[in-house]
Amino acid sequence: MPLEFFDRAVAFLMAHPAADTDRMGIYGYSKGGELALLLASRDARIRAVAAYSPPSSVVWQSPKGGAPKSSWTADGVPVPPFVPMHFSGMKLLKLITGRPVAFREVYEQGGLKKHPDKAEAARIPVEQIAGPVFLVSGTDDGGVWPSTVMADAVEETLKTAGGEP
Repeated sequence: MPLEFFDRAVAFLMAHPAADTDRMGIYGYSKGGELALLLASRDARIRAVAAYSPPSSVVWQSPKGGAPKSSWTADGVPVPPFVPMHFSGMKLLKLITGRPVAFREVYEQGGLKKHPDKAEAARIPVEQIAGPVFLVSGTDDGGVWPSTVMADAVEETLKTAGGEP
């Protein structure tokens, strides 16, 4: 997904006379939480973030099929390095046959445990966000992904940088 699409939306709001551009915030849910944190870390005009179940601390591989690639691009270039997911043969079979799949271990096995070096390289620089960050996660999110682990990582980064999550 090109980040320029969202950059144009921010520019539109900045130019709109009814918008209070000193208090512009962004809200993201699920994969949109990853996007909200990423956009706000790149654009100081976004003054607050609310990321709801799950906020992600890193940029993940796109969940679409094909060769692994980043979920996001800027100027046609993947942003930033991404963390790969790990699909076991059983997970792929379930996906192909339309059976329910719990993705949590796809994220845990792929990125957080198997590729910690890639996870660090793909970390969203949340310390660059120009305002407060509100995170909502749960310890049992239906097996989607480890939202609490990632929310804790975002919180720790913000605290270390002197911010308030």
